[in-house]
Amino acid sequence: GGGGGAVEPRAALLFFAASAALFVFLSTRASLWLWEALPLLSFVQFPWRFIGRAALPIDLLAGAAVSSRNTQYAARSTQYVLRIAYYVIMAGFVVSAFPATYFPYGLCPRAAQPVVADIHRYEHESRLVGVDPEGSYFPVWVEERPTGSPLEARYAAGGEVARFDEAALPEGARLLEADYGPNRARLVVESPAPFRARYLAFYFPGWRVEVDGQPVSTVPSDPEGLITFDVPAGLHTITVRFTETPLRLTADLLSLASLLTLILLSALLRFRVPPSPPLRVSASPRLPLTLLLFASCLLAIKLLVVDQIENPFRRPLLQPDGVLPKVEYPLNRPYADGMTLIGYDLSEAEVAADGVLRVDLHWTARERPTRPYQSVVQLVGPDGFLWSPQDSYRPRGYHRPPSTETWEPGYWALDSHEVEPLPGTPPGTYRLVVILFDRETLTPLSVLDESGQPAAPELTLGEVALTRPRRLTEPPTRSRLDLALGDLTLLTAGFDREQAAPGDAVHATFLWRVEQGPVAEPAPILALLAPDGSVAADYPLSPLIPWFPATDWLPGEVWRTQHRLTLPATLETATYTWTLQVTQSPGYPLTHLSITAPPHTFTPPPFDHPVDITLGNLATLVGFTQSPSPPVPQSPNHPITLTLVWRAEATASESYHVFLHLLGPDGRIVAQSDGVPAGWTRPTTGWLPGEYIVDTRTLTLPPDALPGTYILQAGLYLPGDGRLTTADGADAIRLTTITVQGQ
Repeated sequence: GGGGGAVEPRAALLFFAASAALFVFLSTRASLWLWEALPLLSFVQFPWRFIGRAALPIDLLAGAAVSSRNTQYAARSTQYVLRIAYYVIMAGFVVSAFPATYFPYGLCPRAAQPVVADIHRYEHESRLVGVDPEGSYFPVWVEERPTGSPLEARYAAGGEVARFDEAALPEGARLLEADYGPNRARLVVESPAPFRARYLAFYFPGWRVEVDGQPVSTVPSDPEGLITFDVPAGLHTITVRFTETPLRLTADLLSLASLLTLILLSALLRFRVPPSPPLRVSASPRLPLTLLLFASCLLAIKLLVVDQIENPFRRPLLQPDGVLPKVEYPLNRPYADGMTLIGYDLSEAEVAADGVLRVDLHWTARERPTRPYQSVVQLVGPDGFLWSPQDSYRPRGYHRPPSTETWEPGYWALDSHEVEPLPGTPPGTYRLVVILFDRETLTPLSVLDESGQPAAPELTLGEVALTRPRRLTEPPTRSRLDLALGDLTLLTAGFDREQAAPGDAVHATFLWRVEQGPVAEPAPILALLAPDGSVAADYPLSPLIPWFPATDWLPGEVWRTQHRLTLPATLETATYTWTLQVTQSPGYPLTHLSITAPPHTFTPPPFDHPVDITLGNLATLVGFTQSPSPPVPQSPNHPITLTLVWRAEATASESYHVFLHLLGPDGRIVAQSDGVPAGWTRPTTGWLPGEYIVDTRTLTLPPDALPGTYILQAGLYLPGDGRLTTADGADAIRLTTITVQGQ
């Protein structure tokens, strides 16, 4: 811009104007319908990047408008106005680039010679396995995003990276030889039985596997998306290699033909097209000096003014509390270890079931936290089930603040999440729940009640209304059942475990497709069959979704249902079969469940201190043993181990947790151990009346524990519901006291 020359063609000006208008339009919310109509568009470009693309045609238009050729016949005052407008436009583009000159705090340092181990370390620190917030680098066959790579240890050790998964070999099988190369492997395997082998690489068209020179089919594993193939019994030579596919080979040939055509045309035009006369530009000789002076002024303003003050271009990820955010939903809920949730903002209070809900949390620290904490936001339905992925994703462009153990009191940080409902989530009202946990140990951090005591590991922010999805849910292509059940078709049936113990809770998920409406809701029964074919347990599944009856389902829709199935405590060790039964049908086998029953002890084990107090007619705390035994004084950082002995009075219908609390002289909890009895292996739903259960728990006094007398107490509680009480109404059993001495 700013120079003269030939008159610009009208077509070029129209092209620049149309390009600028289109780029700006694609970066606004008004173009949302176009992005949704062309879903592949988001894989080509991001909406906000079109602002930068619009800069070039706008700059050219601005230069054309104030060029000396176009302004030489205008009045002098008009020329000044146009030139000032030109510099204003130029300054606008420069100022808009200011945020790109500031690197976010806590940016991952780059190694001088990065290796694969550096990528693994960054993925774990950022919790972005795949180096992308949305997992766009994973093939479509990856149904569940991994949390790491099974090859990490092999990369860290150096040398050859063995991708053949020996853990998939059956008992007695051996890997005799292995030779690995770039995208290939030669293996010699001996196995007494046929098995499905697994190669630790993502499945993608082009992978070819041969067993003894004969090609075998490869399929992606579910849900990892890794390469799997069948190997017969015996001694076999297996070759795995990545090859061309017809589609990729055709694309390569087209690219090569295009390159050759370009070279040929360039050679022909060089000899046939006469050279153009030199272009004369009647630019002012003072223009380069003016532009240099203008750029120097902008740089000086940035360095001397903008960089010295807080401004929208330079906003730290930790803000002082003097500029606390104006949140849409203030909370000020304290957590343990000095954390406080100031409040949160929602992108919208109502979202489609196939949409994305943005949640912006605002955290501050009352005192410096001791651990690196991270939060996750989830959708919980009226049934108490999770209706979103366990991990919420980060919005594009989000920069995580520094680790919480570096926070100083009086600062706050923005913590943004994107919550996506699971495919097939029905419309309704859902709770929005946040969990703050230790990033290294995954231990949840408790919310504190009004008295400053731990209350719960999760906090309900509010409620969100989900409406019907904007598009019909695409049914899965793998693990299909396609069982026709009247007006519905059962597409898939999933269970969260293949092995369990009596009393365990099994989570089942079903996907249903409506074939015709109105739907006559079936009354399916899920039965657990023993090896002899008898029914060991049955579970009616009606209604499928209590708050969204099947009579409201429309043809073509796909809906998800979830069910909690508590296994009977009387199950014996065996392999059982899940079977779906509808009306008078013989039943449809779904999958197997291996049960390992624990030994049941009906003779009381030895203990040092009798208690004999019953809680809620469910269990009796018979006694306990303390190590070291009292009255040995304790000092901070000293572990205290208690072995609790319970006697079951009945089989519970819900899984109760044991709590063991150490109360300080002021009555506050200073140490605790909560969870399912016997190290999470003996849920109360698996207790048989009269049997004894041994539950060992360890407490560690905090280093800042004050000298004095502390109280140990225990009990049973149902998460989210409350504690069981004794005959006299107490909700905890006092065990003993200990004396803490200072160091």
